[in-house]
Amino acid sequence: GVEVAPTLLAGKPTDEIIRYCASTKAALLVMGRRGLHSNDSSIDIGSTAQNALREASCNVLLTSGAYTPQPRAATNNVQWDAGALTLLERIPSFARGVARKMIEDRAALAGITLITAEFMRRVREDMGGRYDL
Repeated sequence: GVEVAPTLLAGKPTDEIIRYCASTKAALLVMGRRGLHSNDSSIDIGSTAQNALREASCNVLLTSGAYTPQPRAATNNVQWDAGALTLLERIPSFARGVARKMIEDRAALAGITLITAEFMRRVREDMGGRYDL
């Protein structure tokens, strides 16, 4: 009867999970023993779960149940202005697609149809200001 809300973190999984648990003073970390996209059924435990077991400052419960994430919000209606596109080009090419999708998802959730440089900066601040835009 307990409602659980998944939290999306950006960065190296183990580091971000450990940091999040410490910052929220979590008593229990519940996570799958293997990743969502793991297709190797011969492994007992994935590296993220193994490292979290070693490094977490709280109790860890590993499960083998299935989790199917919700489909992402539709972002087809979102447009980018010239300033936002200029900032997007400053993001390294290997991360640009992920960043673009994340920003479009945030815009869709906020009901924004035009992504501006100012909106991108607000998203960056929400992420802790770790990226220079």
